[in-house]
Amino acid sequence: MTVSSNGKYAFVGDVRWNRVVVVDADPASPTYNQVVTEVSSHRATGVAVTPDGKTLYVADSSPYIIDNALRKFVNVIDLDPASPTKGTVVASIAVPGEPGGLTMSPDGNTLYATTLDDVVAIDVDPQSPTYKQVLGTNAVSARCSVQWSWRACARSPSTK
Repeated sequence: MTVSSNGKYAFVGDVRWNRVVVVDADPASPTYNQVVTEVSSHRATGVAVTPDGKTLYVADSSPYIIDNALRKFVNVIDLDPASPTKGTVVASIAVPGEPGGLTMSPDGNTLYATTLDDVVAIDVDPQSPTYKQVLGTNAVSARCSVQWSWRACARSPSTK
């Protein structure tokens, strides 16, 4: 789950029903605490939203065979109210391993995804020549004993 930078919406991955639900989180709104929209997304194990609220990234841990290899993706969902593709998957970024938790850098240029063994950095800056590419991975040195704990991902406020 993640909350928009303005605090008005909460985005919740729903693995069981293959969707992301958007909940109104603004106490002043007449639809407060209600689902205001749903976005289809297979196995939505993690979500992150850009600071401007126009793009949602969803970890999709469904197995896909592409070019004879098992692939896992982070789906890119358009949330821009002015866009004709609002609420749809507009791109998918292949990642090594099964993506779980997602978090966004404060500037909105780097997306971090956890997998079973790694933290993966993905360039999500549209102005960058490496846009929508994996920048690198960092092996997790010790596994937690709690099942599914790898799905959590957070960024320290002091991280640059």
